Amino acid sequence: MDDAVQVLYVERDLEFARKTAEQLEQVNSQLEVTTVLGSRPAFQALSNDEYNCIVSEYRLPNSTGLELFDQIRRNYPNLPFILFTEHGSESIAGDAVTAGISDYLQKAEADDDYELLADSISNAVTANETVIEATQERRRLEQVLKTVPSCVVQLNRDGQFVFANDRAETVLGLKQAELEERAYNDPEWDIKDLDGNPIPDDELPFARILYEGEQVRDQHTIRWPDGKTRVLAVNGAPVMNEVLC
Repeated sequence: MDDAVQVLYVERDLEFARKTAEQLEQVNSQLEVTTVLGSRPAFQALSNDEYNCIVSEYRLPNSTGLELFDQIRRNYPNLPFILFTEHGSESIAGDAVTAGISDYLQKAEADDDYELLADSISNAVTANETVIEATQERRRLEQVLKTVPSCVVQLNRDGQFVFANDRAETVLGLKQAELEERAYNDPEWDIKDLDGNPIPDDELPFARILYEGEQVRDQHTIRWPDGKTRVLAVNGAPVMNEVLC
């Protein structure tokens, strides 16, 4: 988080909003705080400029902070949102956590309030940037994997297919949508060793990778949708808590 962090602060008390904005910018020089009063001006601000985080009071003119969060999430699902309120309660805190807001802080009219809020904003923005970067990196990796000449598939911890490149679709005889309906041990694969003997589930490559946590090289046969038998050479390893084969 090297650049300026644009914060939209939604309040109902103009004087308190100005004070909070000034204090936040003093505590953390990276923060640039824009203040608005109520939900409607908040949406107008969001339509005109880009923000890295929203901070909102719970009680707003004609709505609540949680109602504002619910509306904003529809158009900005990944935008960090912090509830900063003097009208706190266990019920509101519980609703906030359930709704999925980034953080919930109560105003206490103390100097360290602003330091806590500034830290919360920085943490929320950094976490969001990390998620965005990871998502972009994953998409780039998937684009690369789609074009490699080898068969590449990815399974989740439940053994369900979640990714298959073009070559995998050719080798396995199924489209990705069809693969996603199957598990590694689906009976339709009719998996057998090279001598034609059925292989127990716990001896299949996926199960061995999952439980041993190590690379596995093996061969076995599968049955294609047309009934023909194909030999698969498997080279699999655990990757990012999932299994890539």
